[in-house]
Amino acid sequence: MSFSKKRRVKFFYDSSAGVYNKRYQEIQMIKYTILLRKTHEIRSLVVDVGCGTGLFCELLTMRGFRVVGIDFSIEMLRRAKKAVTLQKVFLVCCDSDFLPLRGNIFCGAFSVTLLQNLPNPMLSLNEIVRVCKKGSMVHLSVLSKSLNVKDLEILLSQAGLRDIEVFGSLGSEDIYGHGKI
Repeated sequence: MSFSKKRRVKFFYDSSAGVYNKRYQEIQMIKYTILLRKTHEIRSLVVDVGCGTGLFCELLTMRGFRVVGIDFSIEMLRRAKKAVTLQKVFLVCCDSDFLPLRGNIFCGAFSVTLLQNLPNPMLSLNEIVRVCKKGSMVHLSVLSKSLNVKDLEILLSQAGLRDIEVFGSLGSEDIYGHGKI
């Protein structure tokens, strides 16, 4: 089941990469703005897991971050390569359940509308926690039609995060959560 679902998701994003920004940029920018309000406690190197076409990566670089952008779709990353400042963003094509990164290196992590696409979101959450330094923040969003506030709180808690806050937002289709490692 999990490999089949991942293959369908990868096919969807590979085939929609050319029109993704035109179709979803407006709603994605609302999500990014909400998450950017929480970046004051993060410094330096961050990871964007599920970076897609790189829009959020580029916004993060404008705030002074160096970013590693992770995505499963090579076509989305091809778009991202054209959109980001490559001196400040390093792009990696991989499965978020198995990040090919050393542990304990990032000062923060972001993931926008990724977890609902995964057969077992805990695998990716555990990987995000593994690659981040103790005391760093994880910020994410999920589609509200796939998870509710309580479910997201439980996931973040099971991943070992503390000081968890989960909230919905008007004007957005997502619920948001963050917590400290």
